[in-house]
Amino acid sequence: MEHDIFEALPAGYETRTFTQMKKLKQDALHVLNTLIQNGDQGNQFLVVRGLTKPAIERLDNDKSSLEVTYRFQWDGSVGIIKIQPSAAPEFTTMNVVTVITDQLSAMGTPMTDGAWGGTTTYKPQPAAGKQADQIFVPGSRRPRHASIRGWPTLVIETGVSESYTKLQADAKWWFANSLGDVRIVIVIVIGRAYVKFEKWQLVPQNAPRPVTRAYINQLRANPAQHSPTVTQAPPNRYAYSAHEVIVTETTVTDDPMILPFEALYERPPGPTERDFIITSQMFREIVDPVF
Repeated sequence: MEHDIFEALPAGYETRTFTQMKKLKQDALHVLNTLIQNGDQGNQFLVVRGLTKPAIERLDNDKSSLEVTYRFQWDGSVGIIKIQPSAAPEFTTMNVVTVITDQLSAMGTPMTDGAWGGTTTYKPQPAAGKQADQIFVPGSRRPRHASIRGWPTLVIETGVSESYTKLQADAKWWFANSLGDVRIVIVIVIGRAYVKFEKWQLVPQNAPRPVTRAYINQLRANPAQHSPTVTQAPPNRYAYSAHEVIVTETTVTDDPMILPFEALYERPPGPTERDFIITSQMFREIVDPVF
């Protein structure tokens, strides 16, 4: 699995061997300062080898341990730290949450029927784990008065443009390691002059094999008609970007983006409920922290 992790990392990522948290904090600040000097663009990944179990537990549980905003992923003793360069990625991600939450409120869906989990860590194996930028878990996967237990139905992964290949790999990680229980991953790519939103999901169960580019293009032509609502066996799982919206300071291309209610909640919408629609105006508000 380590090979897969490294294969997706962008050129120029930093590599260190763990010695102590104080030194790791300095290394993380170096990555952050380089990002800031480059206008919040460039490498945002710090790969750390030789992590001890206490170090992994601290990086996983203590969000202030490095004094930077980061997301943590590890496999064995190798960790990958994604450092966010500014508040823009955080606020952009949270604005997506707000858009969905506002629509839920308007539909009258009880807030107790689902939960946002932030950077909750998911561990498909005892010695591996990953945090996203945001997750949503429906009530069917979260027993009342209990912490989040099941896999999320919606995941958001956010990063700068140089991290695009890693963000795509992250989307595939969620589908593969959840055994298809994750239904949608929104990838947010923040560039110097644009913000791109990609909606990733699995191809339908009855997709032809092998999956061809022509078939993917056919699916992408009608993204709202192919709602991912069932778990798929490993041979059938094939993740793809079903819809992309690009926002600049003056334009919004290929909106709206539709998130099927049933995909997020694992049940059909009720009489007052409907699919979530992110319109052009909503996208402009979402990217306000960037432009």
